[in-house]
Amino acid sequence: MRVAVVLVLVLVLVLVHVWSITSSNEERSGQCIESERQALLGFKKGLVDRDNRLSSWTSSRRDCCTWEGIRCDNLTQTHHIVVLNLRTNDLDGEIGPSLIELKQLRHLDLSSNSFTIIPKFIGSLTRLRYLDLRYNPFIGAIPSHLGNLTRLHSLYLGSLEGQLKADNLKWLSRLTSLRDYSLSRIDLSKAIDWFQSIKAAPSLLSLTLEFCQLPQVDLLSPSNKNSSDSLTNLEVFDSSIHPTTVPWLFNVSINLVNLTLYYSNDGGPIPNSFENMRNLENIYLRGNGFEGEIPNSLRNLCTLKQLSLIGNIFNTTLHDFLEWLSGGCTKDSLEILDLSSNQLRGSIPEMNSFPIFLRELRIRDNLLKGPLPSLSKLPYLRELDVSSNSLSGLISEVHFHNLSNLEILRLSSNSLAIKFNSTWIPPFQLTSIWLSSCKSGPKFPSWLKTQVNINYLDLSHNEIKDTIPMNWFSNLTTKLYYLDLSFNQFHGHFSLYNMTSPMFQLDLSSNQFHGPFSLYNVTAPMYYLDLSSNRFHGPIRLHNFTSETRFLNLSFNQFSGPIPSSLSSNELYLQNNKLTSLTSFLCEPRLVVHHKIYVLDLSNNLLSGSLPECWGNLNDLAILNLGHNNLSGVIPKSMGLLLQIRVLQLRHNNFSGNLPSSLQTCEQLQVFDIGDNALEGKIPLWIGQKLTNLIFLSVKSNQLSNRIPSNLCNLHAIEMLDLSMNRIFGTIPPCLDNFTSMVEKRDDHELDTGSYIFSVDVPLGENTILPFELVSLVIMWKGVYLENEKIFRSLRLIDLSSNQLTGQIPEELTHLVELIQLNLSWNNLHGAIPKEVGKLSNLQSLDLSNNKLSGEIPSSLATISFLSYLKLSNNRLSGKIPTGTQLQSFEASSYTGNLRLCGPPLPKSCFGDETLQGNPNSNRDESIVEDSDKWFDMKQFHMGIGVGFIIGFIGVCANILLIKSWRIAYFQFLNSMENWLYVTISIKMAQLKRMFSN
Repeated sequence: MRVAVVLVLVLVLVLVHVWSITSSNEERSGQCIESERQALLGFKKGLVDRDNRLSSWTSSRRDCCTWEGIRCDNLTQTHHIVVLNLRTNDLDGEIGPSLIELKQLRHLDLSSNSFTIIPKFIGSLTRLRYLDLRYNPFIGAIPSHLGNLTRLHSLYLGSLEGQLKADNLKWLSRLTSLRDYSLSRIDLSKAIDWFQSIKAAPSLLSLTLEFCQLPQVDLLSPSNKNSSDSLTNLEVFDSSIHPTTVPWLFNVSINLVNLTLYYSNDGGPIPNSFENMRNLENIYLRGNGFEGEIPNSLRNLCTLKQLSLIGNIFNTTLHDFLEWLSGGCTKDSLEILDLSSNQLRGSIPEMNSFPIFLRELRIRDNLLKGPLPSLSKLPYLRELDVSSNSLSGLISEVHFHNLSNLEILRLSSNSLAIKFNSTWIPPFQLTSIWLSSCKSGPKFPSWLKTQVNINYLDLSHNEIKDTIPMNWFSNLTTKLYYLDLSFNQFHGHFSLYNMTSPMFQLDLSSNQFHGPFSLYNVTAPMYYLDLSSNRFHGPIRLHNFTSETRFLNLSFNQFSGPIPSSLSSNELYLQNNKLTSLTSFLCEPRLVVHHKIYVLDLSNNLLSGSLPECWGNLNDLAILNLGHNNLSGVIPKSMGLLLQIRVLQLRHNNFSGNLPSSLQTCEQLQVFDIGDNALEGKIPLWIGQKLTNLIFLSVKSNQLSNRIPSNLCNLHAIEMLDLSMNRIFGTIPPCLDNFTSMVEKRDDHELDTGSYIFSVDVPLGENTILPFELVSLVIMWKGVYLENEKIFRSLRLIDLSSNQLTGQIPEELTHLVELIQLNLSWNNLHGAIPKEVGKLSNLQSLDLSNNKLSGEIPSSLATISFLSYLKLSNNRLSGKIPTGTQLQSFEASSYTGNLRLCGPPLPKSCFGDETLQGNPNSNRDESIVEDSDKWFDMKQFHMGIGVGFIIGFIGVCANILLIKSWRIAYFQFLNSMENWLYVTISIKMAQLKRMFSN
């Protein structure tokens, strides 16, 4: 009977539930509530969906629970929309009020889009538990209506542009359920109550402030002296904090467990605010300029596990720091100690007083010197990083006795010599080994064969002169993710076997490897491959080359074998030093369908032949270097399809014809180097019209003709312009002073220090770039070609030499005050050197030789203090070389070939320069005559008369002998002169006789 009653009741309840669902959801179509579906469609109307991410949001698709970013409540079978996640959809437009219809919405994520206004109606979505509005270009104020979201657990607010602000945060105290609170790029400078409001949130566990502007805390306010009872995690990144606020921020909660302050303080000592923080486990204070003494309250934190003081300016000795640390209970709990990038001095002391449970010790990038002591007193040590110091001495197996837990070893950039016994078996199994610039050679370290878990291995700059022991080394490479053997003297062959894990980087550059490079049974992709500056030849086998490799550098080799692809039987061949199937690599669709190579460098080989017309397949190629080969033919038009190209280097080949106009679509180009080819035609107008991002442009040593187009002046970012050794004629455009980069001083400008290497930004995908250093630029610098050198990032030069330019040097060139080198030599320029040339105060090299320049050398030239290379020879300059230590320091060859130029360093003295010799009362006129004789150089004058007479005499005689009419006329003239003289003399004689006879 009871069972029957129970069954009846259950049946009634089911019927009631079905009836209630049917009656209350008559609008429902399928599993989607119609009113909510219409609300979403209305919301979509106010959006700009450029990438069609919301293509599933259509009227024809009735069930909105299956739409992109939507999740409905299927647990309770109400099918209300509870999740709306449109993160990273690049949506623009308005967050429409139709979302109010989503009464049961609990999770709303609109982050990483392009919305500009936070609407007030979001405060009406009172069932929200999670709200993320970060990474949008919001402007205006945060609406206080968010205080109505009393059920909210997580709140993330932020702006991409930093134009979102809050005048007060009083509404925060109403969020009684809030646990996680994050603010990014928000101006809180007027929210003077921010500190009290945060502490007033009763359930707040975690607070994150990123790129925010915070006001000063009122030190006298009693409310600021009370601590929060709930907050356990505080993270402040790159925010502007007043120095007096830091102590109160550290004391925000007595229950704090994690404290992070990242680049948010301008110096001073660490506040002594840790007395009451008995639960603190992790302190991460990076890049805040902290200095001075470390407070004693910090070493008395008995629960502290991690202490990271990276990137500050503590300049005590490491010994004193460790002595201080050992004086409290922190030493008994500390597991991670990171003092990297400070100014710690002295040597590394013995580890007797070190925290005994220490697992990670990082003291890299300090001023430590001396030997590395034994580490046997740290049996739990898992990571040791002492790189980038000045440590010296010998490292032996004694240093690592009892370190069975060691996994990461970083000794790079010291002067350490590593010598282990060949039979030594280490007690540890390392996963990461970083030994760059240590001395492990000359033999390959045999102890490595015991390390079977290596993921990272760096032996670069280790003075190793050996072959790779492939019989056991191949066993290590199965798990390698990073391998750097560069800048040694490895020789012999290199091969990889049985790799199953992806390899991010393989760098074998600058060695003496020869023979083939091969990969056998390798199923893992290789992201970065550098085989440059070796002697590889024969077949090179790169598995998964076209689908996964992003950076490929095969330069400075002599390849002569196939490079097979795993995607097709077609192969990239460098056969017999010839690129015989680059067409297969570029033009076979199956090879490039997933190809995302960013850097391709095949320069400095012996490649020949013409280039194919399939470059459009390499859509992501940012750097292409084919320089210094024997390639010929025309430059393919399809290179204009390389829309992401930043660097195009084709120099030192045999390319001919005109530059294809299709290259004008490569508007991202920053380095365009086509020098040392046989290109013809004009300098295209589109270079100045379209390629306005150019920093480096070289067309030197071609056969380009016509004038310099004036729109070349639109290259405002240009820093190196080389048009030398062509057939360019006409005048120099005066508008070159539009080169903004040569006029305006940059913050990173450092003259000739070598601190900045020329680099470009390589895009690696959405919102990701990699600064990529270029070391293969070629320029004429101070009369010497620099090639494959590190070019200073601050270098700015103009080279128009060895052309047929005429006219005067434009006065506007003197406006380029940041110019470092100017070369206008071997042209037909005339007129005077601009008087204001001294404005080029940063000029280090000036070459105006072999022109027709006249007039005097401007005195302002002597004021350029950095000038170290000067050539004014073989012009028509006159007058005295301006006096001063600068111009007189150059050799006489800098001025020779100017006949009317005088004064030091030339041996020719100027008129009036000599001091009076002998009797001071001697006749001044005589000294003037003497000086005049010296000025006119009478000896040379007499020699000139003699030479002129001889030339004239020979010229007349030659004409008489060669021209018959001249010869007849000449002898007739002589006959008439003879007759005239005879008659004249006879008459005179007769007259004399008559005179004397009388």
